[in-house]
Amino acid sequence: AWIRAEARARKARISPAEESLLAAASGGDLWAIVNELEKISSGWSLVASRGRDEKIWDFTDAFLQNRRRSFRNLSILLAAGYDTVHVIASLAGALRTFGTVWWHQQQGRRTVPGVAPFVIGKLSPLAARVKAEGIRQAFHTALHADLDVKTGKAPGALALIRRVLR
Repeated sequence: AWIRAEARARKARISPAEESLLAAASGGDLWAIVNELEKISSGWSLVASRGRDEKIWDFTDAFLQNRRRSFRNLSILLAAGYDTVHVIASLAGALRTFGTVWWHQQQGRRTVPGVAPFVIGKLSPLAARVKAEGIRQAFHTALHADLDVKTGKAPGALALIRRVLR
């Protein structure tokens, strides 16, 4: 009901399905909901964006499981025209979340503040198998791909492809 009222106040047209999607995606963060409603009132599509995000998360999930095997997902993103910097930033965010879940798991904690329970459930089995060195190497991959792109050491997607396949 709160989302519906906020949408009306912002003159954002939102369906009941989009209300549910927004509530689930925000994790109860009211500030995030307000920001999303502002975008919707400007013509942005929550449903279309969600589909694009799914492809990014397919890549980051695959990267966390097996870096080299994630190349197929990466090639799908690049062929669809995703911005390399955005893909790298998404990977860094996924690694940060994974590292946070891993650290909390090492401390014997089952919950992680700010991380949705389904994400913890998805990452926990992998976190149980990974050593700190593996996380460090994954961050190293993302960092150096980002540096290569932003300093011009390698053109666009080539920096990320090279780091994923290395």
